[in-house]
Amino acid sequence: MEGSYRPNYVQIACFVIQTVQAIKSPETLRIVYFAYIHSSMCYGIILWGNQPYSDKIFKIQKRVIRIITNSRMSESCRELLKKLEILPLYYQYIFSISIFVIKKQTFILYKYSDPQYSHKI
Repeated sequence: MEGSYRPNYVQIACFVIQTVQAIKSPETLRIVYFAYIHSSMCYGIILWGNQPYSDKIFKIQKRVIRIITNSRMSESCRELLKKLEILPLYYQYIFSISIFVIKKQTFILYKYSDPQYSHKI
């Protein structure tokens, strides 16, 4: 359909948090954040986490954190993220990569310790 308006993810995420903010506590907003935003943000983060557009996603994360804590848009998110015990996007990327490597470590060590594969290293 031409001319149809499709809201982007930022608008939807912020709308959900703002709607719940009016009736719930910050603890409930944190749960909503993890259920709705964090899960979407971390889906496939190992593949796209170092892409240039991840900066836009980080800005979305900061905007939502400010809404949850009812902070000004000019306020730094570093302390707000610590207070809510939420990893910033880039730290989440490093954490996810680390977990992936630890889980796959036995496979990687097994494959490359096999003499059949030693010439391919």
